[in-house]
Amino acid sequence: GGGKTGGSLLIAAGMTNGDWDKICVIDSENNSSELYANNPRLGTGEFFHVGVSEFSPKEYIKAITACEEGGIEVCIIDSITHCWEWCTKKANTMPGNTWQNWGIVKAQFDEFKNKMLQSPMHIICTVRKKETTAMEVNDKGKTEIVKKGLSEVMVDGMNYEFTTVFDVDSYH
Repeated sequence: GGGKTGGSLLIAAGMTNGDWDKICVIDSENNSSELYANNPRLGTGEFFHVGVSEFSPKEYIKAITACEEGGIEVCIIDSITHCWEWCTKKANTMPGNTWQNWGIVKAQFDEFKNKMLQSPMHIICTVRKKETTAMEVNDKGKTEIVKKGLSEVMVDGMNYEFTTVFDVDSYH
């Protein structure tokens, strides 16, 4: 509800001079981006859509490749958080050594990241955020949970891979 999808679509439209046939959304959120198609209030047109139901890096790579082969100029991945959460769950549920499992899964995620970085398309990614909390001792010596703000649900440092990063919240 913060404006990730709608804002991404408007940025993509600006990048294509309003040519909606050059835009595709890779949608990991149960096809919710389709709610934004031909929305007169938002000013959107009809764009292409690729749904992903399994959030593995391999599936995201296949979707990006399909966009490239289809001549898409601006690809919106909404959202990459689901891919990272898939990786986290996979590494924690694989049999064997957790450290080695993370090495395997991180390599898969890095392959996805590199596919994005090497793509000839412009790629816009959305990332979900969550409330971060910490346990701190207050001035009365009691431990309490303190809200620390929002943080991305994503591997640390991912924001350094992008040319431009900005936050959109419910206040826009």
